[in-house]
Amino acid sequence: MMPTRRTWIQQILAAAGTPLMAMPARGLEVDRLLARYKSSHWSEEHRLYRVDAALVVLSSPLHWFRGIGHGFLAVGETSDVSKATFLRFGAASSAERAGGFDRAGFIEEASQGDEFASFGFITSGHDSRSNQSGGEYTAMDLSTTGRVCWFRRAGVPVDVKSRFSLDNLIGIIRGALPNSGGPHQMVQLAGPHPTFLHALLRAVQEPVAPFCCTYVYNAKQFDLTVDRREDARMAEVLRDKGLTRNPDIVRRYDGTIRDGAGQSTRRQWSFRFWREDHPEARLPLRIEFQPKEILRLSLELSPMRTA
Repeated sequence: MMPTRRTWIQQILAAAGTPLMAMPARGLEVDRLLARYKSSHWSEEHRLYRVDAALVVLSSPLHWFRGIGHGFLAVGETSDVSKATFLRFGAASSAERAGGFDRAGFIEEASQGDEFASFGFITSGHDSRSNQSGGEYTAMDLSTTGRVCWFRRAGVPVDVKSRFSLDNLIGIIRGALPNSGGPHQMVQLAGPHPTFLHALLRAVQEPVAPFCCTYVYNAKQFDLTVDRREDARMAEVLRDKGLTRNPDIVRRYDGTIRDGAGQSTRRQWSFRFWREDHPEARLPLRIEFQPKEILRLSLELSPMRTA
């Protein structure tokens, strides 16, 4: 049976709120970095999101499909002088609600000083009507210090006959990746760069716009630009939905990602998100991105707020 909306929320809350230190250290770089800190030293914020999808024609949404999945974002940091930070992002679709589109993904990042580590995975085959439906996930374990990036990438098979909640799936792949046999590899970076979610966190904390930096994702370098601007119309919409009490402090962030310099063809992607311009609310109210020309995805804060 497919999970109900209530079950989805319970599962995602578990995945977002499970303390990092409670997870067994199995050789992942994020575990190695964060094992230096006690869980009691962390202050955390996390939010749940509903995932919607739209068919797009000539850059305009033709029809929205509501509630095809759920996601979460979490951020935490230590209160001591040697500040460490972790971020988590996860999302999964419901094949029943999404017309057979069965996909899940997760990123966990940690940092301390100029040292960064990340673990993540995404469904290799995402159409539940195909023979490759959800049978394997491409997973990555990565760390960067200065100009050096160490990583291992591997395919992790999961029993397609079983239905796992997102938090269980995260645990399964966390345990399997260190034993997957994927070799450690090294690449040289152009400079000391943060990982993806940490780059976005810096963008919302940066007082001057636009924010520009290079980040590392999947052992590759990308250039990120994020500009902050007013968007009174969407701010009022978010207030009417009960997602903000003060639309005057809601800002829109327009992001552009490009392949790192040196690529023969520099591809470009864009996204945008809305957040309250307040230091105690770092996570967004709404996120939009377009992975394909005819498909737009949005993650909007669930009215069942957790932060």
